[in-house]
Amino acid sequence: MKKLTLFLSILAGTVSAQGTWTTKANLTGAARWGAVGFSIGDKGYIGTGLDAGFNYCKDFWAYKPGSNTWTQRADFAGSARQLATGFAIGGKGYIGTGYDGSNKADFYEYDTTLNSWSVKASITGIRSSAVSFSIGTKGYCGTGFGSSAMQDFWEFDPIANTWTQKTNVGGGNRDNAVGFGIGTKGYIGTGNGNNFWEYDPIGNTWTQKANLSTQNRYAAVGFSIGTKGYIGTGYAGGYLNDFWEYDPIGNTWTQKANFSGTARQNAVGFGIGTKGYLGTGSDANTTRKDLYEYDPNGTTSIDEQETLEVNIYPNPVKLGEAFQFKGLPNSCTVKFYDLMGNEVNMALYKHAYG
Repeated sequence: MKKLTLFLSILAGTVSAQGTWTTKANLTGAARWGAVGFSIGDKGYIGTGLDAGFNYCKDFWAYKPGSNTWTQRADFAGSARQLATGFAIGGKGYIGTGYDGSNKADFYEYDTTLNSWSVKASITGIRSSAVSFSIGTKGYCGTGFGSSAMQDFWEFDPIANTWTQKTNVGGGNRDNAVGFGIGTKGYIGTGNGNNFWEYDPIGNTWTQKANLSTQNRYAAVGFSIGTKGYIGTGYAGGYLNDFWEYDPIGNTWTQKANFSGTARQNAVGFGIGTKGYLGTGSDANTTRKDLYEYDPNGTTSIDEQETLEVNIYPNPVKLGEAFQFKGLPNSCTVKFYDLMGNEVNMALYKHAYG
């Protein structure tokens, strides 16, 4: 009877993956890395970057998830460049800094209604590979690489068209970091290790938060969806495809389903509504133009895992013996139930995940 119950409980087991990735339409423009991305309303925007022929780009594209289509918009008004940074405030987008053969400090505003660009005040200090985000009606930009890695941090007021210096980012100089805003706080991490910091604009203070995994990565992607932040991909002695969720309330990181595209660095990411998007960048073989959608609430059942393999040994199974699973999605939960619908305490069994 024990053998029969456990056998049937395996068939009734459920596997819930930590979010799901779905392939979307490739960027219509050239493949590129070191581009800029942000979202405004129900659209995402990607522009600038360096293409596969080592040409700096200034084209600018809007992505609409509802129709899964790209539409070319007015070219970025500054010089063609890579490793710029961007953020959105209300219905306007902002792109600035970067590298076009030399580091830049200029900034430009994009008006989605007029499909036009206008020159804005330059940030103090030329740089590339900076990080930025927005909180409420203000934009924030800092760190990056000038003549060396930087630590300074600035607030942009779009009404006054002014930059005001704020407290330096915690954790020292860094470039190729990531940042995002959640509610009334901003977050910056990686770029010089795995440390992660929260910025409070009211107190103009930085507070160190839980480190991100154990990888000392740079050139990763970061964005927020609702009340959670996400960081993934990048480079740390090799190209990465892992993906992590940050909960600011619990100050915890949870590993989610690996990014389903190739491991890469210098990609672009942004959140629209309840979904996130990640694409472009460079991997071990080529420059990319692909795009993927991340659903943090997506789940994968056993029926969807065509390569799922369950090994039980020894057979017949006895209390205290082992189960081995192969082909499970990354970062998942496996639950077992008996014939009465009660969850089995798996602490009684040894298990391995292949």
